[in-house]
Amino acid sequence: MIPGIVAGAAIDSGSLATLYSETIADSPALYLRFGDPSGTTATNEVGASGTYSAGIALAQTALYPGGLTCALFTGGTQAVTIPASTLTAATNMTLRYIVKPTSVSGFQMLLCRDNLASPRKFQSRMNGASLEFVKISGGVETISKASVFAANVTTMIHIVINGGAGTIKFYQDGTEIHSTTIGATDYGDAVQDLRFGYNAGGAAGYNGYASEVAAFPSALSAARVLVHAQMGGFA
Repeated sequence: MIPGIVAGAAIDSGSLATLYSETIADSPALYLRFGDPSGTTATNEVGASGTYSAGIALAQTALYPGGLTCALFTGGTQAVTIPASTLTAATNMTLRYIVKPTSVSGFQMLLCRDNLASPRKFQSRMNGASLEFVKISGGVETISKASVFAANVTTMIHIVINGGAGTIKFYQDGTEIHSTTIGATDYGDAVQDLRFGYNAGGAAGYNGYASEVAAFPSALSAARVLVHAQMGGFA
């Protein structure tokens, strides 16, 4: 936890619901707020911390009212790398982040399970002004593409995967924008790192601001997705 800058906790002794408190209530396996003031350590609220690399600019203006400062990515190989044990063996999953892209050109990586030697991984990425979730199993890609979203406006994105039911849903600012099918699989692996911002396999780096990156080992309900958006002022 980042001392002194957790919204709500120091202000009201935890009595007021905030995006932070509601995120913690849903038991994330990964919760990186990108609110670190400086350095190369990406503080993880719930486990082992990650590492900022290649000159990511920290301490940028908050992306939502009452939020922490955020991080600015400018492409290249800039990434936040998170230890491999996170989300191990997850079959249902929710990814959540706030992004404000500064470019919508080509493929840009958001959050991915990144290890080319492993047969299982996933990629959450931008394709122009659209969102995609890519499942890769045994070298075969399955792409679920969401509707175009307003890429130059601060946006909260949820990608909710129910592997058992074979469904994937994309939410923007608390509202479902796309639903499709995706086969059940294991989205975790003990030897795979998680990365935000860049895929070592060669995909383009993310260009834009980001904060409140969380991954949950469960498929959050539409009601919980909406609560997160409301706590950030996005719905």
